[in-house]
Amino acid sequence: RLAPAGLIPGVVYGGEAARPRRLVAVCEKALGRELRARRAAVENTVYELNIRGEAGTELVVPRQVQLRAATSDVLSANFLRFSPDLVLRVPLRFVDAGLNQTLRRGAYLHRVRHALGVRCADAAAVPEALEVSCAAGGKGHVYHGTDVALPPGVRLAAPAHAALALAVVKTK
Repeated sequence: RLAPAGLIPGVVYGGEAARPRRLVAVCEKALGRELRARRAAVENTVYELNIRGEAGTELVVPRQVQLRAATSDVLSANFLRFSPDLVLRVPLRFVDAGLNQTLRRGAYLHRVRHALGVRCADAAAVPEALEVSCAAGGKGHVYHGTDVALPPGVRLAAPAHAALALAVVKTK
């Protein structure tokens, strides 16, 4: 009975232990448009969700979005309440590769991780992507979590010594 109205089912869960789960209905077109626009960054985007019958809005992060296999239409979406303790997976963006002599001479960057878990003190502080500068380092250099430029209010959830990428020289 939701589909003819252009809505999809979902659940809002998480947060404090005393907060119950809430069943919600979300506009299929709006959510599908947002998924196509944000792609990999959708799971680290904080949304304000208005729940009918409740005062105010809930800060939520999309989780477990189910898509129809043939058409990629959204079938259902579950939302996790935002809290400062929530670990968000933020995509990594490797920048300044043109400044690295090893990478300019034909080496390549072997990515070990494509995203990194972070905790944000505030919903407004959640970055769309984390930048890792590749300007320093030579052959065999390993880029670690300490090489990530963290915005204010963001801290790593993973160990700082976790390997993110490796500069690899091509062999003949």
